[in-house]
Amino acid sequence: MKLLRADVVSNTDIYQTGSFQVTSNSFTGPKWCIYTSPYGGLHNPYDGQKAGFFAIPSVGQAVLIAQTDDDVGGDNYYLISVIHDMDNRKDGNSITQVAEAGPVPDDLYKLYPGSPQKVILRDAYANRLVLSHSYADKQNREANRAELIGSKGKRLSLDESPMINRVILENEYKDGFYLSSDESPISPDMGKRHMILRTVGMMQHLSQFGIEMVVTEGTEFDLVNESTGINAASGLPFGNVNIRSKYKDVNITTDGDTGRVMIRALGDSSVIQLNSDGQIIIKAPSDSIYIEGNDINIKASNALYLQGNAVSIKANQFIGISSRVMDIKSETPIAVEPNITILEGSVVIPLIRDEAVEGPDAQSPPTVQNDYEE
Repeated sequence: MKLLRADVVSNTDIYQTGSFQVTSNSFTGPKWCIYTSPYGGLHNPYDGQKAGFFAIPSVGQAVLIAQTDDDVGGDNYYLISVIHDMDNRKDGNSITQVAEAGPVPDDLYKLYPGSPQKVILRDAYANRLVLSHSYADKQNREANRAELIGSKGKRLSLDESPMINRVILENEYKDGFYLSSDESPISPDMGKRHMILRTVGMMQHLSQFGIEMVVTEGTEFDLVNESTGINAASGLPFGNVNIRSKYKDVNITTDGDTGRVMIRALGDSSVIQLNSDGQIIIKAPSDSIYIEGNDINIKASNALYLQGNAVSIKANQFIGISSRVMDIKSETPIAVEPNITILEGSVVIPLIRDEAVEGPDAQSPPTVQNDYEE
């Protein structure tokens, strides 16, 4: 058996056996070379594919091959390894980056100049698996991570470095998913076992079964929209928080003994609007109901009922009552100061209209539409 240096001249193989052609000063003409790797297994019975590590050398690559004489006759050549040396191409394939680059990736020595502290598996388009194991002159400053990196910068990182210690999945724009293990003094944005989803574009959660978000023991559960519309396309609504059910109820419930449901609109022109094609029911069986405002309008298209153990109507200036007929019933005498008394029983008083004491008519509330014209 001989060990020879050769150059790959073609890796086209119409039979898809992994073989490629090489030339060498040690023999005449191109020869077929059989691919080998450090690992291999039998074909998978489920899909029929071969197990192993597969990385066919590219054209122009220098390789170390073995020449054997088999009992079946003829010369056979097997790949031993790829030779990493300077790229000295002088033809049209040569580019500035190739001429200036060394035989191995710069990243291999990036953590500690001159000392290789990474294991890199990289293809011709810079897709790579990087295993880093850099030591440091100070305790807890070492780098220890496994990364899967795409040619444009997309990255999955399992970072075990003491000062970082997190899982990172991000695109080339740094949008991504971050899950920490322990608190890091150099990353105050994340606490212990803290998860962040960050993106500039739209974020959607879709499920055909259900979505449940629960805070078991911690602090708050917040839904906040701080958008001022800077990143919104022209004409699109922004800044809203929308809760909608297409077919059933929207439930806001507090089960705590001291729980409160607070609905507030604190802006100078804010509106709280309740619309319903059915009933609107407000109940507080154990406490009071307060309605307070500058002007309060109550209007019923059919009938308006006020009932209570005691009904008190007070006006600091005047009370205007306008009706075609007024029916007042009482089991005891009704005193109307200063000097009018309505006797016990039921009396019907035809109302004499006096514009001077009439109050304004109750107004129908204006309908306010949201940004979706609803």
